[in-house]
Amino acid sequence: MNLFFTADTHFCDDFALSLGHIKRDGRPFKNVNQMDRTMIKNFNKKAKKNDIIYCVGDFLNYNSFDLNSWKRGIKVVKKIKAKIVLIFGNQETRIMKEKFDNDFLKFKQFLLDAGFYEVHEKGLEIDCVDNDKKNVKLYLNHYPSLTKKDCFNLFGHIHNRCYVKRYGINVGVDCNYFNLMSLKDVLNLKESIEKYMDEEVFY
Repeated sequence: MNLFFTADTHFCDDFALSLGHIKRDGRPFKNVNQMDRTMIKNFNKKAKKNDIIYCVGDFLNYNSFDLNSWKRGIKVVKKIKAKIVLIFGNQETRIMKEKFDNDFLKFKQFLLDAGFYEVHEKGLEIDCVDNDKKNVKLYLNHYPSLTKKDCFNLFGHIHNRCYVKRYGINVGVDCNYFNLMSLKDVLNLKESIEKYMDEEVFY
């Protein structure tokens, strides 16, 4: 079993064509269908049936400009081979509040029935082993402001606005060529940050 990470896919995002992510974030797609197909193809090429993909928020899209595409976006989970663990982003939180009476357990069951492997409303801490066989704690939370000091943090939310922080990295698709980050990718970046990044980078 291999572990992969992503965030901010915003599948089936109707908003993307007007003021949204294709235009605002410069996503290199002609339309939403091309965007979705590209990400699904990229994900399935890397992650296989028994692998796990941690989506650190905003798998779906929901806002005042786009109230319906989340219903189509939720069907994408069955098009992805690997098991998907979802940690809520602001989009999922909005859906829970407005469509599921702010009832996490109700929305969670809906998502599990749709095909998600696990669902977490808040941040998730996982343990792994680094290149030197040392134990490493990773903390997965959609928001870069909600970090844990004793962990290496994986976040999303800010799209292509920032990739690397001293305390962690942005695993969102906008910073990773619309593809997944493997655990090896994450640990290699962690090592580089700790060994080679100095005050000229983090000031």
